Amino acid sequence: MTQAESHKKPVSELYDLLADVPFKLKKGFIDFWIPLYLIIKKEDYALFHAEQGYVPYLSAEVLDLLYKNPRNFSAKAYQVEGIKLNLYQKYREWANVSDEKAGKESSFISIFSQFIRFYNGLPAYTKKTSRLSKSAIALREAIDKAKIRPMPYLKNFQKL
Repeated sequence: MTQAESHKKPVSELYDLLADVPFKLKKGFIDFWIPLYLIIKKEDYALFHAEQGYVPYLSAEVLDLLYKNPRNFSAKAYQVEGIKLNLYQKYREWANVSDEKAGKESSFISIFSQFIRFYNGLPAYTKKTSRLSKSAIALREAIDKAKIRPMPYLKNFQKL
């Protein structure tokens, strides 16, 4: 996944890499290992479906779709280091996301959820005022315009 820091990489490339020299792993082992790796490293990447876009949580259904057709999925590694790491830690502190919670769900999702809750709790004046910095207005507009797309393949949603 480290090669996926600059842009998304198809998950199928990981399958191909492990099946080829020097690893030469058997398909059965790869089919077992990649979902396990994705579960263990869920805080280190974002997963995308070719048609549905961002996949916020791994579920049995998502892993089943990944198993059936890994070419429909791609991953992008998070680059959280240096000043970004400090900012990320401040956001986690603000959102009250502990290491214990991080194991149950993505801390990035938890932080974003707190931003949405905070924004929804703002008075109408605050949501419309222009007496803010340009960057604050841009953040407010980005949160306001964010759309949640339905993901039909997650109808029986169950987080892993």
